[in-house]
Amino acid sequence: MIKGFISRLGDHPLWNYYMQIAAHMGDFTYSDRIKTALAPEKGDKVLDAGCGLGLYNMLADFYVGVDSNKDHLAWARKRFVKGENKYFVAGDLTEVEFSFKAFDRAICSRVLHHLSDAGSAALIKKLARLTKKRVLFVDRIPPGEKATAGEKFFLKLEKGHFVRPLEDTIRLIEEDFIIENVSRFMNRTRTGECAVIPAAPR
Repeated sequence: MIKGFISRLGDHPLWNYYMQIAAHMGDFTYSDRIKTALAPEKGDKVLDAGCGLGLYNMLADFYVGVDSNKDHLAWARKRFVKGENKYFVAGDLTEVEFSFKAFDRAICSRVLHHLSDAGSAALIKKLARLTKKRVLFVDRIPPGEKATAGEKFFLKLEKGHFVRPLEDTIRLIEEDFIIENVSRFMNRTRTGECAVIPAAPR
């Protein structure tokens, strides 16, 4: 019952936006961490796979966000598309057509734990085909033995049904990428930990 209620709130763009802010308690250095790990250069074309509300659009002058949630994309277009080179595309990235190596860099943030191993492998392979330099994978990992009650509670509310051990996520990525490094990030409310994995296409 609670999970269903939270899930419906998360589907609403405005609630989703404020839930993300609440999770980080105003920690605006989070986007800086993402930018440092992605390391976009001037002129880079950046793809955001599973972009949701498109909050990473500020990381690149040329940005394309792809997501299957049309309500979230409508919110993103209204909020962020005020000039050129910011695009939001509705659909499944594994089915949306872009030219080979169309992007310099890509972000895949909090997406893989919503997909089965087969679905994740297909998405990772597509990102390797589309990206020249680097893909930044950010994904939820299970709480450890010393997890707080909050971490365990919010894991139960997680909409993604495939929260994997870190080594399993690494294994999936390594099929098509060379991993540069792996770090972990806990949000300020300590309700969830993510792995941050920059990787170069093979």
